[in-house]
Order: sequence, then C-alpha cells, then structure tokens
Amino acid sequence: MSSLSVARSISLDANLLSYLESLATRAYFVIYGVRDRFGQLARQFIRQDFPAAVRGAWRPIVLAFLILVTGIWTGWAVTAADSEWFGAFISPELASGRTPSASREQLASILFAPAPGGAAESFLTFATFLFDNNARVGILCFALGALFGAPVAILVFANGLPLGALCAVHSGQGLTVAFLGWLSIHGTTEILAVLLCAGAGFHLGGAMLRPGRRSRLRALAEHGRRAATLLIGAVAMLFVAALLEGFARQLVTSTVGRLAIGGMMLAVWLGYFLLGGRSAKSRKLRKLFSS
Repeated sequence: MSSLSVARSISLDANLLSYLESLATRAYFVIYGVRDRFGQLARQFIRQDFPAAVRGAWRPIVLAFLILVTGIWTGWAVTAADSEWFGAFISPELASGRTPSASREQLASILFAPAPGGAAESFLTFATFLFDNNARVGILCFALGALFGAPVAILVFANGLPLGALCAVHSGQGLTVAFLGWLSIHGTTEILAVLLCAGAGFHLGGAMLRPGRRSRLRALAEHGRRAATLLIGAVAMLFVAALLEGFARQLVTSTVGRLAIGGMMLAVWLGYFLLGGRSAKSRKLRKLFSS
C-alpha cells in the first residue's frame, strides 16, 4: 500500500500501478475476506445462525402469526355466513372444484385422490411449481418490510382469507379433520416458512419505524442481517414444504398418516428453533469465562 501510494504520486507507468493495485486487492481479501469454506458456513448457518435469528425475531414472527390467524378466521366466518363471498377470496383455478356448491363426495375425492401410476416426474414438476410460487410470496414479504411493514400485514392477512374460505367449505360438509390432515402434511412447514418471511419483513419495518438513535439507513442495515438470515432459512423450508406437498401428500392418503407427518414436522421445526445453537453459544461462553 505504501509503494502504491508513492507510485500514484510520482509514477506514470500504468503497468506498475496496475500490478501494485492487484497486489493490494489480493492482500485485502487475504486479511479481511471470508476464510471459512462453504460447507463450514452452511453448517454454522444450520446449527446456529438460523435458529438464533428466529429466536431473536420472535416478536415480529408472533405478530405475523396473529395476523394470519385473523385472516383465516375472517375468511372462514364470512364464507360460512354467506357462500357468495367464496369467489372473492379464492380464484376458481386455485379452488380446483372445491366450492360451496360441491358435494361431500366431490370434496372427498379431491382430498383422497390416489397417486397416479408412474407420476414421479409429474410430482417433481408440481413440487418445483409450488416452491417457486411460495418463494415468490416469501421474498415479497421480505421486500415489502422496508415500507414500514404495512404491506406485509396486508399480504399476510390476504393469504389467510382463501385458507379460511376452504376451511369453511370442508367444514360445512363434515370434512374438517380430513381437510386439516390434507393441509398439515405440508402446511406446518409451509406456513412456518411464510411466517418467518413475514417476520423478516416486520423486522425490517421495525427498523424503519423505531430506529432509535441510529439513522434509518443504519438501522435497516443492521436489522437486515437477521432478516436476510430468516429469509434464506425460510426459502429452504419452502423447498422442504414443496417436496412434502408434491410427493408425500399425494402418496399418503390416510388422514391419520397425514396428521402424523404434519405434527412430526411441526415438532421438529419448533424443537430446532427453540434449542438449535444454544449448546454452541454455551460453549463459547464457557470458553470466554475460563480464559
């Protein structure tokens, strides 16, 4: 760096300047660059960073959960009171025949439709489509957080309305448990991932609304690190949810089996978020105090 400074002031040799600048750039990355390999970073992210970020942002995640529940309840109550509202909450393409006019037999045939023979390729295509669609919603929640979080609340509430409307349709035909089983096999993972994305958006919105003594730009940058961690982890969860929805839900047609898989996934995720990374943090603290 010293030679580069001298050369810039007295030398007109462009090759010399280029050579010294390349040396300085390489030296910068050697000293300040990331030294861990991708595998090490991925393991640290899974073992510590992601669950720690979830615990650190539990308040906005709970807020997203309450808004989603409000949207589900609203869609359920309004549809149950007047079935004409069903079309306002969910499009015919998304409903796929599950409308208030459908009979119990029609709804059950959709819930318990057997997997077609040789459908591995079609399942993979369906899982890819679901992952792409859900990831777009999650990233949109994250991106809208910078607008003080208000658009995130609207988006989460709006996503709860069609789910509530479908619950009302199946509940009216006595298929509530069967529908919850159909939904839970992938929904426990998918809904948690969407809540994490919304929580990341609210986390960014909190930085804009209450930056404290920091500037809003600096607060947004600091909160953005945790929010980005939530988003990356949530996208990975959406990939798992797409596989469950594209494969497991089509292959497992028993309500008990579906509820068991959904409940197991929920327990795994909650246990991971509550306990993940705590032992590593404890080891660091013990090492710090012992030294």
